[in-house]
Amino acid sequence: MAAKLRQQIALLPPGETFLGSLASIAEAHDTSLEVAVEAVRILADAQHVVMRRGRGGGVFACEPQAGRALHMINAFIAANAVSPDRCRAVLNRANIGMIDLARARQDARYLDRVERSFQKMQQAPNATVLGQNWYGFIRDIADMSGNGVLHFIARAMAGSILIRRTRSADLPEAAARELFEASRQIHAHLIGGSQDAPNEAQWRCQLALQDYW
Repeated sequence: MAAKLRQQIALLPPGETFLGSLASIAEAHDTSLEVAVEAVRILADAQHVVMRRGRGGGVFACEPQAGRALHMINAFIAANAVSPDRCRAVLNRANIGMIDLARARQDARYLDRVERSFQKMQQAPNATVLGQNWYGFIRDIADMSGNGVLHFIARAMAGSILIRRTRSADLPEAAARELFEASRQIHAHLIGGSQDAPNEAQWRCQLALQDYW
């Protein structure tokens, strides 16, 4: 269903971003509300949609032009049978590059955002929420890096992986613990002045997620 919604986003007219409420999306795809929620969560994690609450709320596509470009890249990946493992390897390198660039910038505005997103991981009520909050943590690091090309590559690879390899709605406790400990190392590299290179920690994050998300 997430893949079908991605196709719908790619075909939206310029300037139109509204996809509907969760209930109307579920009805349009003849599925349960729970399945619709999970599909939207996958797309939100990959930054293809956002959920807005209250009057005028619902599910909205992010950046239609970027969404179309992401759709084209993932169509190319699928047509050429590029494996999720190959995509993960590229994603890993892009994330490491952005972590290094973010450390070099040391922009106070973004450091505060990274700190807050890491605290959300610390304060997560369960393993699955911790995993979901990791995407915000790595996204804030990407913004801090100031490199739009690497960020776009990472988004494309992450979206392809999420759609093709998501096997569970929940993240197990052991995977979440590994994800958090590796993220702690990345956090220390950025904010705490640690001299440890982020390569191993970033790879540990990917390994923690790969059997589930």
